[in-house]
Amino acid sequence: MIHIVTNKCLSHHVSEDTVKEFEKVILSDPQVQSAKGERWTTRALGAFFWRCYERALLKPDFLIRNCLSLPISGEYLSVLMGLRFRKCMPYFAFSKRKHLYMFDAWSQYHDKIRDFVNLCNISSLFLSSRQAVVALQEDCQCPVHWIPEGIDPSAYRYADYQNKNIDVIEFGRKSLTYHNAICENLVEQGRVHLYEKNNGELIFPTREAFIDGLARSKISICIPSNITHPERAGSIETMTIRYLQSIVSKCLIIGHAPLEMVDLFGYNPVLEIDHKNPLGQLTDVLERYEDFIPLIEQNHKEVLTHHTWVKRWEEITLLLSEYRLLPGTT
Repeated sequence: MIHIVTNKCLSHHVSEDTVKEFEKVILSDPQVQSAKGERWTTRALGAFFWRCYERALLKPDFLIRNCLSLPISGEYLSVLMGLRFRKCMPYFAFSKRKHLYMFDAWSQYHDKIRDFVNLCNISSLFLSSRQAVVALQEDCQCPVHWIPEGIDPSAYRYADYQNKNIDVIEFGRKSLTYHNAICENLVEQGRVHLYEKNNGELIFPTREAFIDGLARSKISICIPSNITHPERAGSIETMTIRYLQSIVSKCLIIGHAPLEMVDLFGYNPVLEIDHKNPLGQLTDVLERYEDFIPLIEQNHKEVLTHHTWVKRWEEITLLLSEYRLLPGTT
């Protein structure tokens, strides 16, 4: 039995919807149960051991001797968006076998990820970025695996092509160079173009409205974070759920496909930006949108077959079962 650590009390961000989506799929496995981290006693212990961990960064021997060397029965898993390590406590302070799945393992976070993994004796680390795995696997004292992001298609929907009434959508981060090249002219053409007017300001007020809006969108602009936010992502170019959300909503993606995504799909599912004529390309695509429906349908079928969270969880459980069969493991 694997216990998954969830915590609804941590501050919420829209990115946490992705974590919850994966956790929901994991909890549908009969071999998984919740660690029930919402009890006030558990939260209090979690806060205590998190403070111990923070202080132990200065005196790691103290934490290992007094807190992290008391293994108890049970196997725990935590799904994290970035460096939200506090969510793992107190379970990771005591359990002998503990596993992490991490989104947003950007270059600037690698030292902190390595410190947490090694100090807490993590059993296995799963990262959504292939490049992050390459960067961390030599420094972490546990196996590090690439498990790309997935999606739960049942959580989304799509409108018939003739009923899609949003021409272009840019949700989340955007490339200002590309955005500025298309925005004003799309307005002049009378096109419906949705995007965040101010940084951090959501296009849709609720998740339900977001799912509906994406379902009604013809084109979704997707550009990886190493291009839009290089100060955060560094050189890490990875496929995020934004690509998969667009595909299961039957949007045509214009932008740039990370190399790992091309390798996963076996072809490029993204219409790469024509940087010499971005507006002309976009106008042309909108005028003959029907020509791109075969690519949209191919992408949709590919994701449903190979890139769901169910498939990703199967990959993880297979790896975990192999570890349990190794000599000297429990």
